[in-house]
Amino acid sequence: VAFGVAFGVAFGVGSLVSSLRILEWVLMTLSCHPASRFFWNRMVWLPLPGLQKSLEEWLELDWQRGVFNLNQILAHSLQFTPALRAANAVLERSTRDRLLSCVATLAAEPADWLLIRYCSADAGNALRRSFVDAMFWLPTRIRESWKQRYPVDLRLDSPARAASAGFWSWHDGDKRSAIDAFEAVSALPHGFELRNIAQALVDLETVNELGQMAEAGESLNWLDALPDPPLRTGTLVALDCLRFVAREVSIALRSRSPLNRSAAFGRAGGELSRLLENVTEDCPYPESKFVEGIAATWRDTVLEAGGVAGEAVLREAIANPYEGYSGLPVTGSTFVGRVGAMRQIETRWATGELVPAIILYGHRRMGKTSILRNSERLAASSTLLVYLDMQDAAWVDETSELLLDLAEALHRRVAQANLDVGPAPVPEDYHSLGAARRAVNLLLDRLDLQMTEGQRLILAIDEFELIEDGIHDERIDPKLLSYLRALNQRHRWLAIIFGGLHTLEEMGRDYQSAFFGQAEHIRVSYLSRDDAVRLITQPDPDFALDYSDALLDDLYRLTYGQPYLLQRLCWEMVNHWNERFLEQGESTPRMLETKDLDRVLTADLFAAADYYFDGVWSNVTEDEQGLMTAMAQREDPWALAELSQLADTGETLEETLGLLKQHDVVLSEDGQVRFASELMRRWVEAR
Repeated sequence: VAFGVAFGVAFGVGSLVSSLRILEWVLMTLSCHPASRFFWNRMVWLPLPGLQKSLEEWLELDWQRGVFNLNQILAHSLQFTPALRAANAVLERSTRDRLLSCVATLAAEPADWLLIRYCSADAGNALRRSFVDAMFWLPTRIRESWKQRYPVDLRLDSPARAASAGFWSWHDGDKRSAIDAFEAVSALPHGFELRNIAQALVDLETVNELGQMAEAGESLNWLDALPDPPLRTGTLVALDCLRFVAREVSIALRSRSPLNRSAAFGRAGGELSRLLENVTEDCPYPESKFVEGIAATWRDTVLEAGGVAGEAVLREAIANPYEGYSGLPVTGSTFVGRVGAMRQIETRWATGELVPAIILYGHRRMGKTSILRNSERLAASSTLLVYLDMQDAAWVDETSELLLDLAEALHRRVAQANLDVGPAPVPEDYHSLGAARRAVNLLLDRLDLQMTEGQRLILAIDEFELIEDGIHDERIDPKLLSYLRALNQRHRWLAIIFGGLHTLEEMGRDYQSAFFGQAEHIRVSYLSRDDAVRLITQPDPDFALDYSDALLDDLYRLTYGQPYLLQRLCWEMVNHWNERFLEQGESTPRMLETKDLDRVLTADLFAAADYYFDGVWSNVTEDEQGLMTAMAQREDPWALAELSQLADTGETLEETLGLLKQHDVVLSEDGQVRFASELMRRWVEAR
C-alpha cells in the first residue's frame, strides 16, 4: 500500500510537471535570445511573461500588423491565453470610429476562431466548465449544477464584445443571434451596414418563390444609402447582385411578352451563375457561405421558371423590331454604326470657342435625321438642342412664317430648361420679315442674359436644301442664310448644324456666300460590314431569330450597308417568318436562310422602297443617270475601258464617275467600277 501511494504521488507530480513543462517555461523565461524564446514558445502553454504586453503594443501601434503577429502566435504556439487577453484589452480601449473595422480585421482569417468567441464570452468560465466536466466520478446532476455557476454565453454588454459576438455567430451559423449582436453596435460607424447585412441574410434565405424574390429587391434598397464608407465591400456587391436578380424577376413577372419574360429570367440566371462562380473569392467569410446558399436556391428557381418561359417563346410569333423599315428616324438599339460622325459632332461641340456651322450630308435614307435626333445625348447637360425640320418650309408663304416656326421651337426648348425668355411667340409679332427678325432677336437677347459660361444651344436644321427650293420659288428671302450666320456669330453660345443631301459646294450661290469657308462638312455614308451585321442580328436585346452566315453575306452584298435597305429586307423576312409560324407552329426553324431572302426579293419590295430608289435617281444629273443605266446591264464590275465605249455622257467619264462616287451610288475598286448597292442596280435595270 505504501509503495502504491508513493508511486501514485510520484506519477501524479511527474505528469503535472511534464504537462506544464515547468522546466521549459523557466528556461524560456530566463532566455533573452529571440530564437530561443520562439523555440520554447512552441511547446509551453503556461503564459509567458511579457508576451501579452508585447502583443498589446503591436496591436496599438499597427492593428493590421499586430493581428498578423497574433495569428502567428496562435498558429505556432500554445499561448492562447496571452493572445486572447491582449486582443480583448486593446479592443476595449479602441475608439468608436475604428472598433468595428478592428473586429472585422481580427475575424478575417483567425488562426483559431475560438479567439473571436472568447472576445465576447468568458474564457475563464469555459475552462472551469471543462474542469467540472473532467470530474467524471461526480454524479451528472452535481456537475451540471456546478457548471451553471460558470456561464459562457455570448455577451453584448460592451461594443467590443457585441461586435465579436456578431462575427462568431456568423461563423457558428447562427444568423439570428448575429442580428441581435450587430443591433447593439448599430450606432457605431459601419454598424448600420453590419446590422442590415445580418438581417438581409436571414430574410433572403427564406425566399424560395418567384413572388418573394421579386419583393426582396425592395428590401435591399438600403444599399444605396449607407451612412459610412463600406466595410464589407464584397458582401455588399453580392447583395447588390441579388437585388439585380430580384428586379429582373419582377420584370419577368410583370411582362406579358413571353420573349421579354424569358430574357429577364435569362439575365437573372446568368447573374446568379456568375455570383456562384466568384462568391468564395469576392465575398468575405463568414457571409460567403450564406450568400452561396441563397444564390444556389434562387438559381434553381429562376432556371426552372426560365425554362418554362423559354417554351412559351417558342409558341409565339416574333415582334418585328426593325423600326427603320419605313424610312423614319430610328433610336435605341437599331441606331448603330455612326460612331465616327457622332464623335466629330461631339468634338466640335466640346470646344469653348465659337462653333462653326456643321453640314451633315449624304444621300437619302442614310441616317442623317437619325443622327440629329440622337445627337442630344452627346451634348453636355448644360447644352440645349433645338430640332427644326425644313420640310415645313414647303408650306410657308414667306420668310416671316419660317422665323415664327424657329422662334416657337426655340421657346419650347428653353422653357423646358426653366429659362425665362418671355411669353410664347404669337403670329402678330411676325407679320413681316422685319418684325419677325426683331422678335427673334429679342428672344435670343433675353436668352443671352441667362446663358452662363459653358452653356450652349444647338440649332439642328434638317432637310436644309429645301430652303434653297423656297429661295428659288421666291417664298424665302435669300438673306435668311446670312441672318442665321449672323446669329451664330453674335451669340457665341449658339451653334448650327444642318442635315441635307449636299455639301455647300454643290448647293446654290446663296448658301456658298453665307457660309462658304465657315462651315465644316461631315459625311454620312454606308454602314461598315460589322455595323451592318450588328444591325441585322441585334435589332433588339430580346430578338429571337438567327441569321445564317450566307444570308448575312447576301444582305451586305445587296445593300452595301445602306441602313434603310437593310432594315426593309429584314423587316420583310421577319414578317414572312411570322406568317410561316402561324401555319407551322413551334416547329418553324428559327434560323433565317438565303431562301428566306429570296421570298422577299419581289416587285412588291421594290415598289415599297421606290421612294428611296427614286430619291437617289432624281438627285443626280442626266449624265449620271445615263451612266447608271449603262452599268445596270450586269452585276459584275465594269472596267473603265468598257464604260467609255458603252456610256455616252456629255461630260467626261471621269467627271461623271466622280459625281456618282460622291453621291454614294458607285464604288471604284482595283480599276473597276460597280454599283455600291446591288438593289439599286436592279431597280435601275428594271426601270
